[in-house]
Order: sequence, then structure tokens, then C-alpha cells
Amino acid sequence: MRDGDGSDFYYEGMVEDISERKMLEEELRQALKMEAVGTLAGGVAHDFNNILTVIMGFSYVMQEELEQGSPFKPYVDQILASSERAANLIQSLLAFSRKQKITLEPHDINHVIRNLERLYVRTLRRI
Repeated sequence: MRDGDGSDFYYEGMVEDISERKMLEEELRQALKMEAVGTLAGGVAHDFNNILTVIMGFSYVMQEELEQGSPFKPYVDQILASSERAANLIQSLLAFSRKQKITLEPHDINHVIRNLERLYVRTLRRI
């Protein structure tokens, strides 16, 4: 407002608190990012699953063709065990990308360690 001389006498204005709107916009941005990550994870998981299917298929064929005493049998068994662990990881990625609940299952840690021990013994013996 101005006085009779045309000088500024005082100002009038209005203030609006938009902090909640800004916070909601940031939450929306974050949700969109997470959706994009989920979509990417799903695509990668599907592609990796296709590759893994071939590896597992040929490993099963090799396992059937090898004789029981073959020195290669433990290696093929390890390929299959590792492939199955990778398949479980893929299922977790797909569950994440589809926003599914992941169901946790108990595992025998001694069994897991024994399997890894066999791998490490064979691997480290070669070094």
C-alpha cells in the first residue's frame, strides 16, 4: 500500500506452508525410483534365469552321463548346487520386483558349510 505521496507505506502478502506438499513430492519421487529398480531387477533376473536354465540343463545331462567314480562328478555336483543357489537368488529378485512377500526358510548351516568346504578344498588344492 502507498501513502498520499506515492511512497510505500506497508506491504500486504500471503504465506502458504507447502512443506507437506514438498515432502509428499519427495516420497513420490522415491517410490518411482524404487519401482524403476524393481523393474530393472525383474528384467535382469529373467535374463539371468534364461542363462542359468541352460547351465543347469547341461549339468544335469553331464551328471547322468558321468560314471559314479568319475573324478569330474564332484565338479558337476558343485555346478548344480551353485546353480540352485543362484536360482534361489533369482527368485528373491523376482519377488522384489513384483513386490511379493519373501518367505524365509530355515537352513542347516552345517550342511551349507560342509558344501562350501568341499568347494574350497578342491579349489585351494589347485592353487
